[in-house]
Amino acid sequence: MLITCEKCQAVYCIAEKIISPTGRMVKCARCQHVWMVSTDESIKYPTEPCMTLPILFKPALPRSFRIMPVLLVFVIIFINLCFFPEFFLRFQPFKDLYNKCGIYDSAGLSLDDFTFDLNGNELLVQGMIRNNSNEDKAMPELRYVLLNKDRRVIFRLTKDSSNKLIKSGDALIINSKIINLNEEAAYLQLDIGNKLELLLK
Repeated sequence: MLITCEKCQAVYCIAEKIISPTGRMVKCARCQHVWMVSTDESIKYPTEPCMTLPILFKPALPRSFRIMPVLLVFVIIFINLCFFPEFFLRFQPFKDLYNKCGIYDSAGLSLDDFTFDLNGNELLVQGMIRNNSNEDKAMPELRYVLLNKDRRVIFRLTKDSSNKLIKSGDALIINSKIINLNEEAAYLQLDIGNKLELLLK
């Protein structure tokens, strides 16, 4: 097909198949003018062999195609950071980052000897969080979840004590009171862990 420079009227011969549906930027070899060529224009074909070609620019990728690889890399990194923190916690920079976000190694911590005492509309919870690991651990968050007879959540309370440390082999005594207990409460669920672990439970 024949195209004409909008500025100096130089005529060039170009194969129609190299023009994408969205058009293509070309540059005049004579006057350096740049313009968009589209197949929507009225197409003229050469009557004799034509050797002159404009300077072709690579078709521009849509912006979404340029952003997608970067976004995909961030998603992969985020998934790895969230679901495999045990690996990253071995490295101090990641450990500091996780600690700032309330994510720390809680492996080896367990609930032990918990008892519940109901007194009117108050619930007294007593027990221990034991450190069964070989290293000192930060006190995990303790989440109380009250459920009704249909096992639906009617109350949720999370206590953060991550500034405390439980030494290896030791246990931390817990004495908590839930007041103004909902009359529909039929079950109490206790969860421990860091912020991410509780979020995923």
